Amino acid sequence: NKAANEATGVPLRFEHRLVQIEVKAKNANEGYVYKVKGVRIGKPVSKGTFDFDDNTWSLDSEKTNYETAYDEEKTLAASPVSIMKTAGDNAMLIPQQLTAWAAATDKTNATAGAYLAVKVQITTAAGARVYPVANGVDHDWVAVPIGTNWQAGKKYVYTLDFSNGGGKVDPEKEVNPSDPEDHYQPGDDILDEPIKFTVQVTEWSEQEVDLDM
Repeated sequence: NKAANEATGVPLRFEHRLVQIEVKAKNANEGYVYKVKGVRIGKPVSKGTFDFDDNTWSLDSEKTNYETAYDEEKTLAASPVSIMKTAGDNAMLIPQQLTAWAAATDKTNATAGAYLAVKVQITTAAGARVYPVANGVDHDWVAVPIGTNWQAGKKYVYTLDFSNGGGKVDPEKEVNPSDPEDHYQPGDDILDEPIKFTVQVTEWSEQEVDLDM
């Protein structure tokens, strides 16, 4: 009321109802060089309705990709670096239980499972091209399925570790049958091993604002 709060203001507490997502990557394998030029968060639900009465989300069925690409390459090293367009950038998305892309049985992702993809060029330390091999394509997407339960008010930092594997060919890769050198198909393993990853979850701090009466 006015009498109790006009001198100090009314404290209003705001809680976050989205999630923050950041993607980092690293490579400690000196036998390969990874040069990154983009990142994609593949197929989360993109629309929903928030009910302020019961504090819940009602999700639609529509899914989409959130993708950013950039001109300057980021060469991966043993220490993780952000592969967002600008270091410290975060995607803010709707909280949800992700259903992971079933790469073994649904290579082209007809069921729209969730995944992370990185636009990358892979070479040996001596400079021989490993991926992509298509003529005129310097960088292409590699992917890893994710099935995290994104909870409102939390920040999720994914760290992709390319030290032991290059992941799978992007499920949305456009196959060019006229290019005999490009033998890669959606869902194929690139270096026989998956991309290992960890997820760090932290609280997204709540904000309090005092309003003068």
